[in-house]
Amino acid sequence: MLLVVAAAYVLPLVRVDPSLVWASGDEVCCHVPAIRAIQREGLRHALTDYRYYRSATTPLYHMVMSVAIDRVDPLAIRAVWIVTTFAVAVLLYRHIRSDPELAHGGRAGAALALAFLLSPTTRASAVYFVTDGLALDFAIGALVLLRRARSAAAFSPSFAALAIVTAFASFYTRQYYVWIPLYVLWRVLTESATWRSRTVTLGGCALLGLPGLALFVAWRGATPPLGMPVHTHPALLSTLPNALGLLALYSAPLMWTAVRGGGSQDTMGSRFRASVVLCLGLATFVLVGLALGFTVPQAGGVLRVVNALGDVGPLAFLTVSYFGLVMLVRWYVVDGPWQLWWAAFLLPLLTGGVLLQRYFEPAVMVFLFLVVRPRDALKVLDSSLVWFYPGFTAAYALFRIAYYA
Repeated sequence: MLLVVAAAYVLPLVRVDPSLVWASGDEVCCHVPAIRAIQREGLRHALTDYRYYRSATTPLYHMVMSVAIDRVDPLAIRAVWIVTTFAVAVLLYRHIRSDPELAHGGRAGAALALAFLLSPTTRASAVYFVTDGLALDFAIGALVLLRRARSAAAFSPSFAALAIVTAFASFYTRQYYVWIPLYVLWRVLTESATWRSRTVTLGGCALLGLPGLALFVAWRGATPPLGMPVHTHPALLSTLPNALGLLALYSAPLMWTAVRGGGSQDTMGSRFRASVVLCLGLATFVLVGLALGFTVPQAGGVLRVVNALGDVGPLAFLTVSYFGLVMLVRWYVVDGPWQLWWAAFLLPLLTGGVLLQRYFEPAVMVFLFLVVRPRDALKVLDSSLVWFYPGFTAAYALFRIAYYA
């Protein structure tokens, strides 16, 4: 299996993978010009020279790459990113394997690390010069450091500080990863023993956040003014159902666990009432969506397959989306206000006119299983259902190859 995965990373270096052509295009049109602008003009001027800074993302990736590009062989740079990606996968595996809440951490770690490596987003970021992968790499690193800080006999301020810096690095690579510095900061504040340490933590985070504030002031928004409405004009009728639909897909094993684990105390009457409420909710959700003019997003990822159903496609799409909403409500009811962290993950994804699946995955697996962790997620991690994730990710990758071939 590892040889197959390795081949999936090496082959695109010598033969074009049609499913990754988007990354090749982004590299040429957006990221390499931004990198060279930083080399030529310096960071301060490049970030507001929109003739050349054509990336919609925060600039840390471009800053790192400006050290190497045109000085190191591009093939060698791509090889380094591939090695880095596999190293992060190993880190993710070890992190989950050692999770004290899991009885079968090794199996769960292997499954999620494999899903991470099989992701088209992860592969594209290793092979081409795009920003998607590094942001998640930093997020995983921050979560590993945060657990290290919390697992010591006494809370470790040093590891906590490293976790915060790494979390901000994720944000400064792609700004919709704002959830990771917010989450790490909250965890560190709740674990800190004294008001003095909390004050120092807040002060440090304020300093780390100042460059981002200055950047957004210069851009007059969270993205540079590139004349691309897709980045600046929300289209909630498209992005919200898309986000919920993708959430439904990636929480399918959790949904199965929830249905099977209803509990012996549930009576036939209570199940009937729950079914009636679900059906009424579904009818309302679908009818409202259709009345508002919902159409299947054409840049929405794997859920576009419902287009094969013709006029029934929008109805099918909204039905899937509804169950994503149902799962969010369930987690809030069963697991409590902690599940409100979903807002920090989802809301930044809704600020543009398009929600691409690569914005959502594989980050959603990290967020679901390492951050919010509803009880359904822990049950899936400790069962063979966790193998759904590499299986689904592999199927999605093959679907993309067939679709774009």
